[in-house]
Amino acid sequence: MENRNFDKQSSKGKPYCEPHRPQYHFSPPFGWTNDPNGLVYFEGEYHLFYQYNPDDINWGPMHWGHAVSKDMIHWQNLPIALEPDELGTIFSGSVVVDEKDTSGFFGGSAGLVAIFTHHGEYEQQSIAYSTDKGRTWVKYEGNPVITNEKTKAYKDFRDPKVFWYAPGNTWIMILGGGIFRIYKSDNLREYELVSTLGVFEEFLDLFELCVDGDPNNKKWVLSLAGYGYFIGEFNGTDFVIESEYINADHGFSWQAAYSFNNLPDKDRCVWLAWMKDASKAPTYPWRCNMSIPRELSLKTCKHGLRMVQKPVREFESLRTNPYVLENIELQPGVNVLDGLEKDIFDIEAQFQIGADCEFGIKVRKGDGQETVIGYMPKINSVFVDTTSSSDPSYGPLETSLADHYIRQVGKNCIMAKMYQAFYDPEDCMFKVRILVDRSTVETFVGDGEVVFTNNIYPSEDSRGVEIYTKGHGIRLSSCRIYDIISIW
Repeated sequence: MENRNFDKQSSKGKPYCEPHRPQYHFSPPFGWTNDPNGLVYFEGEYHLFYQYNPDDINWGPMHWGHAVSKDMIHWQNLPIALEPDELGTIFSGSVVVDEKDTSGFFGGSAGLVAIFTHHGEYEQQSIAYSTDKGRTWVKYEGNPVITNEKTKAYKDFRDPKVFWYAPGNTWIMILGGGIFRIYKSDNLREYELVSTLGVFEEFLDLFELCVDGDPNNKKWVLSLAGYGYFIGEFNGTDFVIESEYINADHGFSWQAAYSFNNLPDKDRCVWLAWMKDASKAPTYPWRCNMSIPRELSLKTCKHGLRMVQKPVREFESLRTNPYVLENIELQPGVNVLDGLEKDIFDIEAQFQIGADCEFGIKVRKGDGQETVIGYMPKINSVFVDTTSSSDPSYGPLETSLADHYIRQVGKNCIMAKMYQAFYDPEDCMFKVRILVDRSTVETFVGDGEVVFTNNIYPSEDSRGVEIYTKGHGIRLSSCRIYDIISIW
């Protein structure tokens, strides 16, 4: 294992200036990162903790990295929050604001409590607390608070998500890895198992969303690592599934989505995820980044209730230099954006569909490379084609990571492919928003009913943008392209 200063000694120039480094997505200056942890708002700050290996750009002994923000967009890196100890490395978990000092850690005041998985010979749940807004942490002397030691019955027993359930005046913990379990607690130190459900997945989340913008009409959503979700009801003890399983994201790179606790607006729900990377792209001295924070709601669509995702409104503060096109009849072989070159931008476009021909937008285009976001009206299929997105010399899949990704997404795991989803737009109007940030592409279709999240690694000079059609009858109603200011 290399020294923790490996990155600073080997990096060319200062961090965040590397060719593939995202400029408005969070990534740590150095090292490996994966799952977001402990997302919480407290006393004017949004906290982002995350799975972190500070000693290498590959997965290894997990710590909790830490950053804070005033707006969920601009992040300040802070020292490591939690480090491995005799009980194991520090796997994923959550952070809550103990407003009423139910834990007894804060002398009657409010403070932060972290609930996390100790990953050692077996997985157990532990807690730590902070009296200084998350700057330093004390691990509870009674850890673990949920033990697995006597039976070692649960090989996969991790990723506690804890939140305050006001109707029951109690803390709720949901736990995954193996079977879905629900616990309750009065003091964050002692937990009672109250129910289980035949759902098997790691990194579970449970939150309540408004339906069609009505704060008096809400449903609960159970997220399974961010891959997909169920809609249902929760009564403080049991979650009752009322929907089919629904995909949350159709791209390759979206995993381990987590929602914020304690947001100032109690009807607002925001989550973000790890954008996993299975390439051999040269991203030294860092590897992987987070998604843009996304605001969630439930919308009644043609085919039932669906969760919609949109970039948080705070993100728009980064927009500058708008480039606008309106009311253009598209022609095959003619690029109305010819000569435009960008690799860090936000594009919003609306197309009027008057024929069955394929059309769409190409980004990071050049030297045989392109990422294609398109729609095929004849079969109601929206897609993101990453077949030619990256420099081919980087390779399709990191061998050391293959087993993990194959387990997660199937035997045909590969980044460079076409990702598709069914989409039937209303009023023959196709609306799409695409966030491009050097090596990341996040695509929001319609009002965010269909979403794709992908990492790409093109050559530095592949910066072309194209609007295309393969036939006649497609009108570009509007298109706005914004440069995005770097958060670093």
